[in-house]
Amino acid sequence: MAAEHASSGAATLAVLADAAVFAPPGALQNDSDAFWAIVDAERASLKRTSSRIGRVKAALSLRSFLRMLRESGMPREQ
Repeated sequence: MAAEHASSGAATLAVLADAAVFAPPGALQNDSDAFWAIVDAERASLKRTSSRIGRVKAALSLRSFLRMLRESGMPREQ
């Protein structure tokens, strides 16, 4: 996502998410606050740079779910 949208915030989010997942219980509140501040900024940036139709299409896209199903090896209904 960072490369696709030329966003350094997405790369920072990935680092913070990895740290939170693998951190011991009780992660710092400051890290959480920073994470959500970046999420808000990224969403605002995407909203400014995308058309209304583009935002609707992204919200309704099932591509990531279909990819997850394929990668999990779950059988598809015929």
